[in-house]
Amino acid sequence: MIKVLVVDDEEPFRRLLKNELARKGYSVEVAQDGGTALRLLRDGVFDVLLLDIVMPGVDGLTLMRQLKDGGAAPPIIALTGQATVEMAVEAMKNGAFDYLAKPYKLDELAIVITRAYEFGRLSAKNRLLEQELVRKESPFEFIGASRPVRDILAIIRKVAPTDSPVLISGESGTGKELVANTIWPCKHTQQRSFIAVNCATLSENLIESEIFGHEKGRSPAPSN
Repeated sequence: MIKVLVVDDEEPFRRLLKNELARKGYSVEVAQDGGTALRLLRDGVFDVLLLDIVMPGVDGLTLMRQLKDGGAAPPIIALTGQATVEMAVEAMKNGAFDYLAKPYKLDELAIVITRAYEFGRLSAKNRLLEQELVRKESPFEFIGASRPVRDILAIIRKVAPTDSPVLISGESGTGKELVANTIWPCKHTQQRSFIAVNCATLSENLIESEIFGHEKGRSPAPSN
């Protein structure tokens, strides 16, 4: 099921779009402004973002720039009832996948949503492939001959050939991912992809779902 976030300051339009898209089989959440949308995007995962351009406060273009600066974001379909060529160009420059002027036919919107979803899936696959290519081509190695470095390498040589899971802990910037990349080629599971997940970019409730998966309808486990 394609998960869609609708961001529009007009409540009747949000309600109408949510109901109609739900009837077509989409999972839909709504936000009345850019600030609410940012919170929902931080705490949840969406496949497509339907974004009104003209809104009070944080407008659509400002939100698009913030999402663009923040890294990976779902494909954005820009919507507006005040369509101009300049506005369409500005939306596309800021990363919109497509641009629709109100009013539009629901069937037309559904087609664009499906195209945006497929584009998002392809982009995610490409990012994983690029990450894997960089990992294979990069000369991961430790530089240094100090006692602490020798101790770390000794531990790596012990745990790398085993089937046991390995927990690498340490403060930011101390080389945890370097250790992981050094261990991975020696594991019996090396034919599988190595995927680095930056947990600092995920909310506490999303980390468990990102790593272990999420079953629809179940609430996140409470934190201790």
